[in-house]
Amino acid sequence: MTEVNPLHVSRLGVAVDLGTSQVRIHLWDVDNSLLLADLTLPNPQNAIGLDVITRASYSSKSDSHRRKLRDMIRSVVDDAVLSLLSKQHIGPSAIQHSVLVGNTVMHHLFFDYPTESLLGPPYEPYVLDTLQGEISELDIWQGSQGTYFAPPPFQSFVGSDATCMLLGFDALTNEGANLYIDIGTNTEVSVIRDGEGWIGSAASGPAFEGMSLECGVQALPGSIVGTTIDPSTLSPRNEILGGGRPIGICGTGVVSVLAELKQRGLMNREGSLGRSTESVWLTEVRGSRSYVLSHAVDSGTGRQIYMSQRDVRMLQESKAAIAAAIKSLFEHAGLHSDQVSGLHLSGAFGINLQMRDAVEIGLFPELPNADIERIESAALRGADRILLSPEAIQKMDSLRQQLQYVDFETDSHFQKSYTASRFFEPL
Repeated sequence: MTEVNPLHVSRLGVAVDLGTSQVRIHLWDVDNSLLLADLTLPNPQNAIGLDVITRASYSSKSDSHRRKLRDMIRSVVDDAVLSLLSKQHIGPSAIQHSVLVGNTVMHHLFFDYPTESLLGPPYEPYVLDTLQGEISELDIWQGSQGTYFAPPPFQSFVGSDATCMLLGFDALTNEGANLYIDIGTNTEVSVIRDGEGWIGSAASGPAFEGMSLECGVQALPGSIVGTTIDPSTLSPRNEILGGGRPIGICGTGVVSVLAELKQRGLMNREGSLGRSTESVWLTEVRGSRSYVLSHAVDSGTGRQIYMSQRDVRMLQESKAAIAAAIKSLFEHAGLHSDQVSGLHLSGAFGINLQMRDAVEIGLFPELPNADIERIESAALRGADRILLSPEAIQKMDSLRQQLQYVDFETDSHFQKSYTASRFFEPL
């Protein structure tokens, strides 16, 4: 968390990105366009389910289930902002405006809308309208007389976070053909060229966020973000975020390990870990073939850290969904990979990702002519812009008018590409 203590704040604004696994918050001095504090914290709904479908299903069971999820997400937003205000010695009455963005399910859960329509074809949101009103209506930040603004979901599982991501990347002003990706439990992918755009959401699961893996963690200090395997001893040399002993492996570390296993011949294109090689590093762990990244005595948790064959299979499905989504949008845009002039990556995953590793395992195509832009939270940056400038809403509306929604559930290009994308090899 970063904090600045101004001598005087006349009006405060709050921007919130309601992510599936994390909630990100910015507290602003709106009059001076000064960021006072930023905070990222786990989404408490992770306890109910790591993916949005599990949560939507849970919510649909009863009104009490829906209210429980609503209260969980509202409470964390409420408590976090009040804590930030307390550290600034400011009361909630100073909050004049807020902007809240998120994927479609998180949007519906926060604003207490039914989720049943998102659980089966045609997967339509209950509401596709802009939401705005008094903050007091949301039962958060008691004492604030301010207002809130929530941009509308775009379609199906493409939420306002996806369009705000494009706003955060200044997609309207980027020249040439550009590819935008935010990898998460749902991965939003967009291609825009010559004023025309295509956007879709791939159900990639939580694996690339480090969650659901046997030794997975989010990109926290102590997480393994990269690995090099010694070709003679097969021992790993781990790059650890912040240094010290490893506590687990995060998404970018996963991509690095997969690429190294492939390059060293320890994993074939089908994703099977080699059984002809016996080593203390490539061995059986808890009944599954695994590559060991740290023995228990060397880890920061006192437990062995490894990637198992079960992990590889889960990652295989996730990477196939993301790769097929990219290839599908390229087909819709009539685009070849060498024509892409810009690759824009959002999220902690995108910040630390090594492109050579992503290309090696077939997660991304090789983009030889693309400049790469990385923003840790482009969706939150887009929300910031809406909070600070009314003109940003017009820009977002212009972006929405350019975009065509691609439903990967029924898209023939996606279905054709998915099976081929399951191989660990360059696209």
